Amino acid sequence: MRRSVRKVEFAFVRSRLFLLVAALFVNVAGLMAVAVAEDSEEYQETCIDEKGNILNPTCTPSEFANAYSKLGTESASKRDYDKAIEAFNEAIKRSPDAMAYYNRANTYTNVHDYEHAIQDYGAAIGLDHNFANAFNNRCFVYNVLGQYKLAIRDCSRAIKLDHTQANFFIGRATAYYKKNDYVPALSDYNQSIHLNANNGNAFIGRARVYMRKRDYDQALKDLDKAIGLVPRDANALNNRCWVHALKGQLSLALLDCTKAVNIRPTDPHLLDSLAFTYLKMSESANDKNGYLDKAIKNYEMALVISPNQANSLYGRGVAKLKKGEVKEGRKKNQADDR
Repeated sequence: MRRSVRKVEFAFVRSRLFLLVAALFVNVAGLMAVAVAEDSEEYQETCIDEKGNILNPTCTPSEFANAYSKLGTESASKRDYDKAIEAFNEAIKRSPDAMAYYNRANTYTNVHDYEHAIQDYGAAIGLDHNFANAFNNRCFVYNVLGQYKLAIRDCSRAIKLDHTQANFFIGRATAYYKKNDYVPALSDYNQSIHLNANNGNAFIGRARVYMRKRDYDQALKDLDKAIGLVPRDANALNNRCWVHALKGQLSLALLDCTKAVNIRPTDPHLLDSLAFTYLKMSESANDKNGYLDKAIKNYEMALVISPNQANSLYGRGVAKLKKGEVKEGRKKNQADDR
């Protein structure tokens, strides 16, 4: 089955969406966990030590719970998630409250245990029906899992409870976008930017909507803004690389893709983008700069990391066909078609 380059281009864009949603959530959840630690009651150092061992058995259940919750948030901020979960388990066992469940849910999310995260967000909400952050974070988990109606429901609840939080609108905008509801998606991204013009994620998200609508000029403006806010955001650089490539601005695309790969050299999606850029550059007469070889090299690197990545299989096949390696090229295209 023959495929046009444009079909491959948009398949690539779609394949990035899940990763971006997951990245957005992890960033938000992680920051919230640290913030909770800062707002917790004073650490009860006389109850447990830094390893969680009991120092004073006469501490009350509430004092123990406070101590273990503090230990949990400190461990989570250091990305010691196993220790954090153990500490939150002890806190909940002694004196369950909404914040302990919420913190454990954030920790489960950071280790991609979404089933337990959803359960804990539900427990937190059950204890505190006005827990806006719990609704918001569960919204992000539902987005990661592709349950967009539930995501919209939860983010809408969070917004109703607190309409001043920019991230709440990002979560709902992401769900609308995934459902191809571009009008409400743009409205929510606009509102998020209105509330916080320094949130790069909102600009990246809105750029994705513009990309889907093929309004590449507006997408570039938003990606420029995002990269201005966070210069080493590999996702933003990768997306801008892709838009530049679609517009035929290949030298700019190469610059962005190279920067993205330098930031995350083992990310197969970024390597795939770089390979695609070289493939587009190879269309010049005689390919004197060996761009086809560079494309194949980067596709190979991507496939070592992610052997079944369809875009890379197809792209490598196209590159090999262009080099005259007809048998190998057809083999890779057939593999992609399956």
